Amino acid sequence: MTIPYNIKTIKNMKKLIFFFAVIFTTAMTALAQPSIGVRAGFDCSSLGVQKGDIYKWRAGFNVGVVADFTWKERLTFRPGAYFIKKGYDQDGAYGRQKHELNYLEVPLLLVLKEPIGEKTTLELQFGPYFAYGIGGKYEETWQGKELHTEKHDTFKDKRVSERFDIGFTPGIGISSGRFYGGLSYDLGLLFHDNIKLNNHCIMANVGFRIM
Repeated sequence: MTIPYNIKTIKNMKKLIFFFAVIFTTAMTALAQPSIGVRAGFDCSSLGVQKGDIYKWRAGFNVGVVADFTWKERLTFRPGAYFIKKGYDQDGAYGRQKHELNYLEVPLLLVLKEPIGEKTTLELQFGPYFAYGIGGKYEETWQGKELHTEKHDTFKDKRVSERFDIGFTPGIGISSGRFYGGLSYDLGLLFHDNIKLNNHCIMANVGFRIM
C-alpha cells in the first residue's frame, strides 16, 4: 500500500514547508530588493530505478525564473518557478508506453556560495520542491495482430501518474558575473498511482541575472 507512506511523507513535509516559509518571510522583510534571474535547460527523467525495472529515461526541458534573497555574503534563499517537462518510457512484452508529464514546479532552496575567483562563485544548493501537473500525454502502442496506438491525457484520462509531487533538489552550480550554469537532481517523495516508484530527474541549466 502506498497511501500510508504518502501520508507520513506529507506530514513530515508540512514541518519542512513551515521552516522554509519562516525563512522566506524573514528574507522578504530583511531585504527590500532581491536579484532576479532566468533559467533554461534540459533534463532527463524516469521513475525510481530498481533491479530489473522496465522504465527508461526520457529527455525534456525546463524554463523558469528565480529570486535570490541574500542574508549574508555566502548564504542565499532562492525560491523559483519553473515549467518542467518530465516523463518516462515503459517497455513491456507486447508494446511500449510513453509518459509525458508537464509540471509547474516551485523549488525553495538554500544556497551556500563559496568564492573561487574574483568574480566566480561555487554554489551548493539544497531544499524542497513542490510540483503540480498541468498536462501531458500518455501513449500506448501494442503489438498484437496489428500495431495499435492509443493516446490519453496523462493526468485526466488515465490516473497512472500523480498530479501532485513533492521532493528534494540537491545541486551544484557556478556563477560568474550575471551568468550561471548548474546541475541538479529532483528526487520525488510521492509514489505514482498503482506503482511503488517515484520521480527522478537530472537537470542541467544555464541562467542570466536580469536585475
